Amino acid sequence: SLAGGVPFIVQAVFPQQAAPTLGRATPGFVCEWLRHFIANKSFRITPLNEVLYGMTKESLPERIETSRLILRKPTLEDIEPIYTRYASDPTVTKYMSWPTHNIMETTEQVVVAWIEQWRDNQRGGPYIIEANASLIGCTGFEKQDANIVSTGYVLAREYWGKGFATEALSAIVDIAIAAGTQRLYAYCHH
Repeated sequence: SLAGGVPFIVQAVFPQQAAPTLGRATPGFVCEWLRHFIANKSFRITPLNEVLYGMTKESLPERIETSRLILRKPTLEDIEPIYTRYASDPTVTKYMSWPTHNIMETTEQVVVAWIEQWRDNQRGGPYIIEANASLIGCTGFEKQDANIVSTGYVLAREYWGKGFATEALSAIVDIAIAAGTQRLYAYCHH
């Protein structure tokens, strides 16, 4: 495909004299213009991920907004709410791949590592999930290689069963598609 398997749009600038007629353009008229642009190389193919998120295959958006959530990169201010809302809760962490945090320093080490991972931004990283300006959990987008990405989520208990995980992961799926990911998977721990 022209855009290396990534969904794309074609952007073309119509000459000034054509602008008034485009509102009444027939499919045949548009096809003639497209043939002209292709023949004269006066168009640009733009991957859809750049149009939607301002991202390339090598970068990820630092902030994603859905109808109820904000997914954003982590900051040091997240340490305390992560620890108190879910990382220290044995019920929440029972099926996670990581143990319950018994001291806040453990959460601090994790968040500092996440921030470093975002500085690199080549493999992706975790996204803090916020609802109504409150930290409610975390999800992620981690490249295993150029075409394979892993994800997952954790939510504070009071936010279970309200569709927040589905909404957050739907945004991650959108990013994966826009980035040209061929396989997105999540581990389920039991």
